[in-house]
Amino acid sequence: MKLRFIPLMMLAAGLASSCSNEEVLDVNTDPTGASISFSPKVGRATKATETTISNLGNFAVVARGVHPHGDVYSNFLIGGENGGEVATRPDNVSGTTGVWTLADNVLWPSSIDNMLFWAYTASNTSSDQMKGNLLGGATFSFKDNTPKISGFVPKKADLTKEGESFYFDGVNQEDLMFAFTSQKRTQSASNVPLNFQHALTQISIEAKSAGKTDGDHRIVKIKGAWIVNAKDKGDLAGDFKWDSSNKEATSDPDWTARFSSNDITAYGSFYKNEQLLDDETKTIDLLKSGSNQEPSLMLIPQDFEAWNAQASDENIGKNTNGVYIMLLCRVELRHEGATHGVDDGANDDVLIDEDNEMHYHQQFPVNKDNKYDANEYGFVCVPITAPVTKVDDIEVKGWQMGTKYKYTLDICGAASGAGIYPPDFNEDIYKMLLPSDYAGYLTIGTRPTGMDADNNPIKKVGDPVLDSEIKFTVSVNEWGEWVSGNENAR
Repeated sequence: MKLRFIPLMMLAAGLASSCSNEEVLDVNTDPTGASISFSPKVGRATKATETTISNLGNFAVVARGVHPHGDVYSNFLIGGENGGEVATRPDNVSGTTGVWTLADNVLWPSSIDNMLFWAYTASNTSSDQMKGNLLGGATFSFKDNTPKISGFVPKKADLTKEGESFYFDGVNQEDLMFAFTSQKRTQSASNVPLNFQHALTQISIEAKSAGKTDGDHRIVKIKGAWIVNAKDKGDLAGDFKWDSSNKEATSDPDWTARFSSNDITAYGSFYKNEQLLDDETKTIDLLKSGSNQEPSLMLIPQDFEAWNAQASDENIGKNTNGVYIMLLCRVELRHEGATHGVDDGANDDVLIDEDNEMHYHQQFPVNKDNKYDANEYGFVCVPITAPVTKVDDIEVKGWQMGTKYKYTLDICGAASGAGIYPPDFNEDIYKMLLPSDYAGYLTIGTRPTGMDADNNPIKKVGDPVLDSEIKFTVSVNEWGEWVSGNENAR
């Protein structure tokens, strides 16, 4: 590989006017002849879809030099205002160590004692972005003294693939990573340590039926779970600042999140074989990944409001209504005996299991003929509010970078029901949620309409689908140990 030398007279042109007349040496060969390389580390992680040092792929690097008198050169030693240069993953990464190198070796200029390095990537060893666009369609820029990643969108599963057993958005999502460091020259300074941080929020959803009594034989079958109406496009700005007096640099990245379209957004999973929640099941993961990894989503950090069912009529199905967790599920009730007695007043259709002397009622979805249809499922939801957590003893609202939020839904437990009716979707919305071949094996039950004997709507948007709402708790994990939450929601 060739060595690349940076003419320091070019760097001098980038100084502020206070240093523009300073004499600058034009020798930039490193005394030891060692080119700059990088030893990355990754912030503490759990066993999920996020990046660790063991699966970190290639990353891009941007670097600037600091003049000995204190100012930062506006010229770039590595990369430029439109992107960094790729540091390639070595073949011999072992455990938590490895050295990434640039294609063109860059020597540390002899007259510069301090350099600033920015790095970013959404690449891991299983990603198709290892050698291509490391941001998966987003763009990097470094203008007006601000490093910025623009237009980042978490990926979704391809719902047009027929024959799949599950569709999990999280499998397709990369863990966006960033790093910044100020490195002073030492005898071994040719190797620059980079501490990568997680730029996204990690979301997982679990379900349980808490405190069920021995006589409670409700069964919940779940085919899908989604976070709905979360903002799906964002820009990450570095907010870089340089203190020339103390020769200190700070970088405090922050997200600006927005919607990419006027349709609803939905990130989650769908699986053809239902996930069963009955009186023998303790807890199930609703974001199935089909792998040994802990199922989770990687979404853009953001503040948000909970969906307000009472305010839904004006913008049904639009993304301005707030955030909620939505499930595609059905609820059955198991009774002993082949069937009810003829005089018990029950007029609904049942599924009879003669071998085990059991029969099953369909409680949800409710269809007009009270028929038992094993393929019929309906949408229910639970609005969620943005969590409030402490960052450096300051309370902040919303999903934060590098933080995992686990939502545990209590469905058909001792003090909970099966959720409330979401907005009335049209079939165009189903294309965002369900695989293209769903009609061959799935019937979507809708909200009962019409009036009761007192001329009141039978069920309205926001009404409980059974006798009460789903309750939930949310735990917050800062890639550390502390946990907060225990909230109830409608």
